[in-house]
Amino acid sequence: MNAAAIARAFRERSEERQREIDAVRAAFEQLPLIAALKEAVARRTGDASWRAVRPPLIELTAEQRDRLQQGAFSA
Repeated sequence: MNAAAIARAFRERSEERQREIDAVRAAFEQLPLIAALKEAVARRTGDASWRAVRPPLIELTAEQRDRLQQGAFSA
């Protein structure tokens, strides 16, 4: 997801591309990281079972998933 944006920013040396990368990172930093990363994989693969985490971690709430969608996947 973000690897392509990072590679593009490196090639282009673009401030705009860096801002896009920063927006994705900021969206993930606002949430529990492991659950957010698993949400990203679940969205990318279409397999909701990726959302499962082991205790003491908890899955993202619907509100948190929406925030991640707004911040990371719209960048």
